[in-house]
Amino acid sequence: SGRTPSSELYNVDWTWEISDGTILNGKAVKHTFDVLEDSFLVTVHARDWNGCAYDSSSHIYKWKDVWAPTGFTPNADENNDLFRFYGGQFIDEFSFIIYNRLGQIVFEGDSLEDQWDGTYKDEPCPLGVYGWVAHYKSNYKNYNKEGELRGYVTLMK
Repeated sequence: SGRTPSSELYNVDWTWEISDGTILNGKAVKHTFDVLEDSFLVTVHARDWNGCAYDSSSHIYKWKDVWAPTGFTPNADENNDLFRFYGGQFIDEFSFIIYNRLGQIVFEGDSLEDQWDGTYKDEPCPLGVYGWVAHYKSNYKNYNKEGELRGYVTLMK
């Protein structure tokens, strides 16, 4: 009759190319990314039962649970005067400590709203690099995540 059986209409070959070098085949694929970049490119190639090809590409952006700037200037000019962490609305628990190069704790916070003004015992801290450790827990649509982050912030004037 010249008509294609309905089962052949869904006979499509799918190939997924991911910018980390991975190539996957199939209509529904799953891949875990271990990249430092904030995004990655995914290209899908589909070829239908009649040999027609379809291609599409899109950047996928990682969900950053928590992030912090790498420097701040507590000089009372109302620009970058406070150091703080930023996180999504799904962060349920958050705490952090900031310590000096000798390992002394100079500030502790227990929420994303807590901010360090660059002082310790009401005295300005010296210029330099300060380490921090943060712990968080999040839940989004029953997907639980928790982790520890470590980093540095430079106090500049």
